[in-house]
Amino acid sequence: MKKALILLLGFFIALSAFCGELRIVQMCDPQLGMKDYRTELEDLKKAIEKVNLLKPDAVIICGDLVNDPGKTGYGDFKAAIKASTVPVYCVPGNHDIGGEPTMATIAAYEKEIGKDHYTVDINDYRLIVIDSMLWKYPAGKLARAQESWLKDELGKAAGEGRKVMVAGHVPLFIKTVDEVEEYFNVKPEKRREILDLLAANKVAVALFGHTHTSFQNIENGVTYINGPTTSINMDKKPLGFNLITISPETIKVEYITLE
Repeated sequence: MKKALILLLGFFIALSAFCGELRIVQMCDPQLGMKDYRTELEDLKKAIEKVNLLKPDAVIICGDLVNDPGKTGYGDFKAAIKASTVPVYCVPGNHDIGGEPTMATIAAYEKEIGKDHYTVDINDYRLIVIDSMLWKYPAGKLARAQESWLKDELGKAAGEGRKVMVAGHVPLFIKTVDEVEEYFNVKPEKRREILDLLAANKVAVALFGHTHTSFQNIENGVTYINGPTTSINMDKKPLGFNLITISPETIKVEYITLE
């Protein structure tokens, strides 16, 4: 009987993946040390505890893992996310690799956390993690190398029939695609180039942080989602994270508070 139940459970898990539904947590800007280090660390731990109850397929943390790695390091951050019972994928933010990344700041981040850009498959979706600081500052060989890599990875995903999610830190835009550049978005000319690239490759969802505010936009078939933080929300919303359910037909976003 026990063996039959295990086989039945495995069947339903496989069926869920086959049907193309994905449940992910989007967590943004834990930014330990932004205001009160101990409080922010405890709130990150609370978030991971809630994740373990929800049992999503994965957690994606959209950058600014700590406020100043030179002062605090990543030890407490890594210990907190290690308690997660599901995979956690990290994105570099400006507080992690600097406002204008260099080979040295990226190397320091990669030594502690992992690659600044990479891909991973979650069920039948491919997650492409981007160092979006290199969209914010697109000049130089680092940005050119990442751009070439991104185009290759989007092409591979399409060739393999994979649905694609992209995750970065700095959003391409906040309200409108023709808005002027400011601290919280990307230059209009680079923005349009990336928007067109993601749309042409039928990216389903693009996740970002950085703004400490929550909002969603749909542009040319791609859903862009900025999530709440576990540190400080500038829009006065409760601390928390997004639980996002993605299927071939719909994208559902549920705001999970830490309260």
